[in-house]
Amino acid sequence: MEILLNEKSKKKIQLFTELLYRENEEISFSYLQNFLGVSISTLKRYFQELSIDIKNNKTLKHILLIRNVGGYVIRNHSAHDMDYLIIQLRLSYFEESLQFKIFLELLLNHYNSVEDLAEKLYISPPHLYKNINILNIELERYPLKIVFHPTTNFEGKEKYIRMLNFYFFWSVYRGIAWPYDFQNMKYFSENVDFGVLQKNYSDSVIKRLEFMVGLFMVRQDDHPIRLPKKIKELSKHFATTNAISKLVEPFLATEDEILFFNLLARCYISEIDTLQDKYRLYDSFPRSLPLISACDLLIEEYEKYFYKDFSMNKEQKTTLFYSLLIGMIQATYFSISPIQFFRTAFIENMETKLSIKDNPKVNHFYKKFREKNPDFPLPTHSDFGICILLTILTETFLCPTLSIYIKYSRNSLGSVYIENKLHMLFNPRAIHYTDCLEKADLVIIDCFEDREKKNKQKFFYISDVYNEQTWHELFTCIQTLFFKAKSTFY
Repeated sequence: MEILLNEKSKKKIQLFTELLYRENEEISFSYLQNFLGVSISTLKRYFQELSIDIKNNKTLKHILLIRNVGGYVIRNHSAHDMDYLIIQLRLSYFEESLQFKIFLELLLNHYNSVEDLAEKLYISPPHLYKNINILNIELERYPLKIVFHPTTNFEGKEKYIRMLNFYFFWSVYRGIAWPYDFQNMKYFSENVDFGVLQKNYSDSVIKRLEFMVGLFMVRQDDHPIRLPKKIKELSKHFATTNAISKLVEPFLATEDEILFFNLLARCYISEIDTLQDKYRLYDSFPRSLPLISACDLLIEEYEKYFYKDFSMNKEQKTTLFYSLLIGMIQATYFSISPIQFFRTAFIENMETKLSIKDNPKVNHFYKKFREKNPDFPLPTHSDFGICILLTILTETFLCPTLSIYIKYSRNSLGSVYIENKLHMLFNPRAIHYTDCLEKADLVIIDCFEDREKKNKQKFFYISDVYNEQTWHELFTCIQTLFFKAKSTFY
């Protein structure tokens, strides 16, 4: 929903975020100018406007922006963490945005004509038309279109309208505010004992579930959901997994509404199913269902390709199955590529960013898989999203390993101390110790030896094994080697 923010608001949010991230540190004008990609005069104007915006926001009243001779400093005297403050500032810019106001009015109310909505927003119809055309471009990926019909302001299937409602309201408010009094949502909240859910789920998950039920109750009478047979059969298994389904059943009118709720909740709310829930789901699905058999086939080929010398354990296979199944449901039933849900993690062509990169080996595997299985039931436009999903899952379970050679001759305990300390700081499965210097990726040594280093071999000279600064530097060195290895180890 960032399209609803203008470029200046986005830049001010970036500036606020960077200052908060380096709280109490003076950041130079030149750095911030390059960081934002603006002129020095524009930077100063953004800072001045940001200072006024913060002063006018009651939630941010304990934030102090300071301009020094060489740069800017931020002081955070509030009780809130950085993310909460950024969301609050972002929310204030949303509420000032005309496109946000248009979207909000159309989601909350019905308008018979452009003129009616223009009058409500105190703008001219031509100006409103211009902004609606911009919004319709963004809505193409749902796919929906803003229209002015007697019964609706959104042209498209009901499943997409509900998906848009949930995505819009949650991505904007993130649970920190809810200024709308939905009677159905209020009725649900007042008549449900959330004690069972609070034992297993965070407040964020419960709040999203609460809103989703309210949304369903608002729309189910006039705009009922009707599930296709194949998806309905698949959705029935989600309904028996945990306590959520039984909790919401009395408030949803039909079986299709209940099953669609279970399906949409998995696609949009993480942490609904525990690992044990995922085990039960994996075992309960009939393998004859088209998406299940397709998912099993993809996992079987994936395991052969990436786990040649060993097998995936139960947790790995179950998590891979669950994630791929949700991704395939998004791609087939909702017609949305899974890449939409990893936009913040996937950054293309930015070598300096710690992010999920396009991986050639995953791409090669998936390309060969599609060639071998031309009838695989996934639209080709979702291939890129599935590749990114596979990349994330691969980096989650296939850990890179680092071969380390240690030689510390100052005392007899030094080498043992280093080994045990590294095991405490890093996953023991990710570190392999070797007695052969030539085979090591990292050489930790306390003397200079006249040896020829192999390609990409790193030497770390250590004089005092008990020095705190030395361990900071060694930790950074190993972390850097692991991050570099992530894109090449599999």
